[in-house]
This record gives sequence, C-alpha cells and structure tokens, in this order.
Amino acid sequence: MYARPGGTLRVSGEASNTDLEAAPLGTPSPPMSEDEKARIEAENGVLQYDLMLEIIEYGLRADPTPRIRPALIQLLPKVAVQGIVATAGSFRSGPVQIKNSEHVPPHESLAPGLVQEMCDYVNENWDDCSALHLASFVLWRLNWIHPFIEGRWTSPLLASRDTSTP
Repeated sequence: MYARPGGTLRVSGEASNTDLEAAPLGTPSPPMSEDEKARIEAENGVLQYDLMLEIIEYGLRADPTPRIRPALIQLLPKVAVQGIVATAGSFRSGPVQIKNSEHVPPHESLAPGLVQEMCDYVNENWDDCSALHLASFVLWRLNWIHPFIEGRWTSPLLASRDTSTP
C-alpha cells in the first residue's frame, strides 16, 4: 500500500495485473514553492520505485504470462506527480512540446489508442521477442507518444523495466 495525504495506491488481486487499481489521490495543493515541489517529487520518486517493485513481484507470483495494460502505464506517472499535477495519470488533453527536439508527438486524441496498441504489441510478442527488445520498444514508444502532459522520464523507464523482468 502506498499512501500520502489525500489518497492511496495499491496493487491488489491474485489473478492478473488487470487488478491494479488506483484510489483517488485528490487534487494538488495551492501553489507551492520550488523547494516544496522538489520535496514532493523526491517522495513520489521513492513511492514510484517501490510500486514498480511490487508490480514486478506481483507479476512473478501471478500469471506466468503477464499482460501490460494502459492502466499500468497510467499508474506510474500518476504516482510521480501526485500532489503536484491535478490530472496526474490522465492521458494528455492537449498538445505537448519536447524541448530541444524536432519530434512532434501525435495528436492528444490518439494517445490512448497508441498506448493500447503498444500494450497489445508487447502482450502478443511476449513469448517471441527478447526482454531487451520489448523493454526497448516500450521505452521508445512511450517517449514517442508522450501520452502525459507532465513528462517524467522515470515512468517510461519503469514501464520498460516491467517488460524486461523474466
């Protein structure tokens, strides 16, 4: 169980990672200082790491053929920016720009479907492709789609880690 003021996150169930659920985390505090934001980001980073370890352990105990779902992809950045961003874990509803990059991420209306396609690719190729291939694909695809307004490099990295676990 992962808790902070305003809500909790938990991994539950015994059958599959479709049972991953996120309880409401509330809305962010009023404007905060840079120091307060940095403190919350650091706490969230530890929570996100702990959650990823729990997800991996859960996957190893459950179904031998794990399934990656968009809900899992949304959960990781939700933890990263909880208490900072009101829409933490929601797919973006507007355009984004990536600093120092010529890449223009796809239109926001396409993000949920592209994440689902990414998950489908991983699930369909789980037994046929190497863990390195699938993890690399997830990392590249999430960075290419850029599905969340508040980008955090740790979320794609952790999601790719989940696909590389034996």
